[in-house]
Amino acid sequence: MNQTAHQESLILLLKTAVLPHQHALQAWDSWKEKFGAQCKSAVETRFAPVIARRFAEWGFRDGWHSLLQDAARQAQLRNQLMFSTAVPIISRLQHLAISCLLLKGWGLIAAGIAE
Repeated sequence: MNQTAHQESLILLLKTAVLPHQHALQAWDSWKEKFGAQCKSAVETRFAPVIARRFAEWGFRDGWHSLLQDAARQAQLRNQLMFSTAVPIISRLQHLAISCLLLKGWGLIAAGIAE
């Protein structure tokens, strides 16, 4: 089965996010070489916060450091904004004496409900 360029890009970013140190850096270098010049927005999506955190733990910095950090901050802000939409819903449920368990993904659901 042939991979599309988009699939290959995502696979390399996933490898960067989960593989051990040296293999992750090799995947990152491959991604930059193949897709970096045309595809900076891909880093700003789901993988950027994980990659930024891993690189920070390793003390690794390259020319993409600022972009990764900005994308991670944007993702954190988006998550906080989505979660803030859940607070009134949870408060109302608690006011009605309905026990709540907040599950991963609730912010996305609450954002949809709030709209």
